[in-house]
Amino acid sequence: MMRLAFIALALLLFTGCHNIYQLRRAAVKGDPVAQYEYGRRFLTGQKGAVRSYNRAFHWFSKAAENKEPRAMAAIGLCYERGLGVKRSLSKARTWYAAAVDEGNDNACQTLVQMEARAGNLSGALHWLERMADDDSIPAQLILAHMHLNGTARNASTAEGIRYL
Repeated sequence: MMRLAFIALALLLFTGCHNIYQLRRAAVKGDPVAQYEYGRRFLTGQKGAVRSYNRAFHWFSKAAENKEPRAMAAIGLCYERGLGVKRSLSKARTWYAAAVDEGNDNACQTLVQMEARAGNLSGALHWLERMADDDSIPAQLILAHMHLNGTARNASTAEGIRYL
């Protein structure tokens, strides 16, 4: 029984090593999706990779050079939390905004939260409006509520109805 468990564990480890080897090959060849995924594995320390924030940032940067929106948001996260780089909220915002420009809706949501936490309600509203314009139903509902109860800048019933 013990031998069978050992064989099963060995097969599982071999499969994980083989997969990360293939992922590394694709990343080195310049595949931006593979570069992002390889960096994500270093960020989390999962699926055959040892956690290394520096290596994660390196691979996210490679993928971001190729306009991979998830990698751009991941760089924003690294700057926001100081993972593999010196913490910088301004650089985090820049990278999150770049990710939004490439179509990453999650980065836009993160910017809303960052601006709200910083007390910059105008900035939070800007990103919330951007989400609403990109057909985010939760953002549209929040903005409708804000316009209808008078808490949005230049609140108007017509805008509230439009967002609804």
